[in-house]
Amino acid sequence: QWGGLGDGPGEFREPARVDVDDEGVVYVTDMGNQRVEAFSWPAADRWVAVGTEVPGATQPRAWQSTDRGANWAEVPGLSGAGSVYGVATDGRGRWVAAGDGFTGWSTDGGSTWTAATTPPAGSAPLSVATDGRGRWVAVGNSGAWYSRDGGATWRTATDAPDGFARAVATD
Repeated sequence: QWGGLGDGPGEFREPARVDVDDEGVVYVTDMGNQRVEAFSWPAADRWVAVGTEVPGATQPRAWQSTDRGANWAEVPGLSGAGSVYGVATDGRGRWVAAGDGFTGWSTDGGSTWTAATTPPAGSAPLSVATDGRGRWVAVGNSGAWYSRDGGATWRTATDAPDGFARAVATD
């Protein structure tokens, strides 16, 4: 179950955006808790949520559920300092999380995370998306970045939109 007021997994303080991908995963951007949470609906068995412990925390955290959201467990391996704002999956087992101080990927459903060897330069990415064919895009306060190696290295996109971008999606 998810929804309701709070700081824990599945709880929100200021939900600002909801997106659903082709696999039925629901992404909720919660500005009050400074995180994006992902929830499967109801076909996927494994769900991953990323974010900070509480607003203002400096260590990003990850949780996973292997029973369609009924129970959540914190998982190790999300390293670095800062906040994680965006998470996306390619539907084939690769997850990418991006934010202020941490950008990286998981290939085991969020159980372990590997930091990008070349993270996005400049300010924090706020949203990340993939076309499902190995190409990833992230947007944020100062532009856009792309990765063609599953989130390991990021390059600044040329001719990116000016100004503040909160979300990106592909079809």
